[in-house]
Amino acid sequence: MASSPYKKILSAVFAVLIALAGSFLVYRVLAFVQGTELPLSVVATGSMKPTLNVGDLIVVKGVSGEEVAVGDIIAFKVPSEKDPIVHRVVDKFRRDGRCYFVTKGDNNPSVDWFSPIPEEYVLGKVVLVIPRVGLPVLFLKSKIGRVITLALVVACFIYAADLHTYILKRFRGSWWRGV
Repeated sequence: MASSPYKKILSAVFAVLIALAGSFLVYRVLAFVQGTELPLSVVATGSMKPTLNVGDLIVVKGVSGEEVAVGDIIAFKVPSEKDPIVHRVVDKFRRDGRCYFVTKGDNNPSVDWFSPIPEEYVLGKVVLVIPRVGLPVLFLKSKIGRVITLALVVACFIYAADLHTYILKRFRGSWWRGV
C-alpha cells in the first residue's frame, strides 16, 4: 500500500530538519575543537588577494594574543561591522597589559581604519585555506541563490508528495490530453 502524500511530506521535512541539526552540531563541535566561535568561514571580498580569493574556505584556529605574530592572517570582529573580517597583522604592540594588532588587507592600499584591534576581538588565526570550496555558499547567500534554493526546496516537496501523480490521475481523460 502506498503511503499518503502527507506522510511523504512529513518524512521530507523531518529529513531536512535532521540534516540541518546535524550540520549545526558538526559546526559546534568544530568550533569547540578549534577553540573559536568561527572555525570555518568563506572569503567574501577581494581585500586579501592574491593570498585569499573570493570563495576560498578558511579554517580558523582560536589563539591567544601572544600567539599572533606580525604576518599572520587573523579573523576578528569589529563592533561597527556585521561580518567578521580576515586581514593580515602588519603591526603588534602591548598597551596596559593587552595585545593590539594593526591589520591590513593584502589588496588594500592602507591599514584598516578601525585598527588597532584589541586581542578580545580576535576570533583566531587562519591555519588552512581551501581554494574555491566556498563559492556555493556565496551563491546561496546571494539574492538569486536564495530564490533558486527556495524553488528547489518547493520542487522537492512537491515531488516527495507525489502531487504530480495525483494531478495526472485526477485529470486524465478530461482536459489533460496526451499524458
